[in-house]
Amino acid sequence: SEKAKNFYMVVGDFGWDDVGDWKNVYDLVKKDKNGNAVLKFGTDKGEFIGIEAKNNLVQFDDQLIALVGVEDLVVVDAGDIVLVCRKDRAQDVKKMVNFLKEKKKEEYL
Repeated sequence: SEKAKNFYMVVGDFGWDDVGDWKNVYDLVKKDKNGNAVLKFGTDKGEFIGIEAKNNLVQFDDQLIALVGVEDLVVVDAGDIVLVCRKDRAQDVKKMVNFLKEKKKEEYL
């Protein structure tokens, strides 16, 4: 970057939060009236429907995600794999990552 002519720097106070797990993500994002944090990516095709579903974090792309009568879950649709865990166990996702590595299932990581 010392010799680059198209290099710019912007000084600002943007704040910082180390998002260490999915529970932290839940704490940072906007929630609906039932406390569900819905993170939708992809096209307009996907949708979240919650019936008596409270305080969940739901991340998905183009799928329909339907939750009924559940609370405090993390539901992450990452294409080839769907992660479901309680928010208070979100740190334990590392255990699943290690398990998948141990079982030679790296294609899901």
